[in-house]
Amino acid sequence: MSKEYDKVIKELLKDTVAALLEKITGVDISKAELLESKMQITDEREADFILKAQLKDGSQEIYHIEFQATNDNNMGYRELRYWVYLRQVYKLPVKQYVVYIGKVRRRTPVKSL
Repeated sequence: MSKEYDKVIKELLKDTVAALLEKITGVDISKAELLESKMQITDEREADFILKAQLKDGSQEIYHIEFQATNDNNMGYRELRYWVYLRQVYKLPVKQYVVYIGKVRRRTPVKSL
């Protein structure tokens, strides 16, 4: 039923969604283009370390630790992908740490998302 509802909404709003976005958010759009909304994603990742820790107060958290040997402008995006997956699967708070072990001095600041 929800797919039918989605189809109706998409069909009704496809020509006016940019105007709706302007009205709702106040953003000033000069030109907009609808992009393909279907996304086929196949993604396999292997983290360096993922720990499920029970803290002394009884709470539980997921800790993700990555060791990075090179400067990577996309590190923030990589960490975000890990965070989303870990949060969705374990339904616990996720804390992430990247430990830089490279020979070349790490560039700062790290590119933000």
